[in-house]
Amino acid sequence: MCLRFAREAEVQPWRERAKREAHRALELDPNLAEAHLALAAIYRHTEFDWERTIEESRRALELNPGLDLPHYYRAVAFYHLGLLELVDQEIQAGIEINPENQIEPLRTRGITALLSGQYAEAVSLLERVERLSDQPLADPHLALAYY
Repeated sequence: MCLRFAREAEVQPWRERAKREAHRALELDPNLAEAHLALAAIYRHTEFDWERTIEESRRALELNPGLDLPHYYRAVAFYHLGLLELVDQEIQAGIEINPENQIEPLRTRGITALLSGQYAEAVSLLERVERLSDQPLADPHLALAYY
């Protein structure tokens, strides 16, 4: 809700609720992979706390190795931390788990290419994201790659 659907005035309450409910789920079951995944998403999308994003993603994967999103959350944290050499390993792991998800690997690879100064590759990858998605997931990064 706080990322895509909430009106501006509602964003912060939705963020707080998401965090509160993820912690509550972990109180009920500390081994609930999806609650750790929810916390990783919160740290990634709202707090930009990359160490906690990595840690919660790691814990989610320990508990359920069949989840693909924790790999992409870790990849994003790695490129934000300048650890570009670790990104592709996470992308590959996510693809192996869920080859149907084309958008996350393309988007993550596109942003990594942008950050690496490989602008033509970034444009190519991010344009593919735009064609596959009905939401503007790559717009700001694609604009930077064009620039």
